[in-house]
Formats: sequence, structure tokens, C-alpha cells
Amino acid sequence: MKLEEIQSKLREKLDFLSKSDKMNNVNGMTHKNIQEA
Repeated sequence: MKLEEIQSKLREKLDFLSKSDKMNNVNGMTHKNIQEA
């Protein structure tokens, strides 16, 4: 496996992780708002 391939795979993983992390934050916030309402 070439270094470029490894780097692009890592970048995809990081991108996916940051996206799912943002989704988790959004879901957590809406859940909190529903409880407070």
C-alpha cells in the first residue's frame, strides 16, 4: 500500500468521524431542548 493511499484513507476516516461527531452534538442538543421544553 502506498503512502498516498494510506493518507487518503485516514483523511476519509477523519472526515467521517468529524461528521458523525457533529451529528451526535446536534442530536444531543435537540434531546436536551426537548427535555427542557
